[in-house]
Amino acid sequence: MSRRSRQAAALARTVARLTADRARYSARIARLARALWATRRELAAQKAVNNNLADQLFSSLGYTDAGLKALGVPAQTTGREPGEVTS
Repeated sequence: MSRRSRQAAALARTVARLTADRARYSARIARLARALWATRRELAAQKAVNNNLADQLFSSLGYTDAGLKALGVPAQTTGREPGEVTS
């Protein structure tokens, strides 16, 4: 086998390995992106649950919107159930 043919064979092996690496990394990136979006959805759902529980807790303790603002409770947790009377 001549030197040129050995170089061509080595180059072909390198190209094949790099192509396989690219496919593997592309699949890995796609899996990570799906996992990231799933985690973001779960986080948003958990935030909604936490906000709802905070609303229920503050409401059961008798806090008003003004009282919550004075305590520095973030605005997203000061929502009330539909039809609930606030003072």
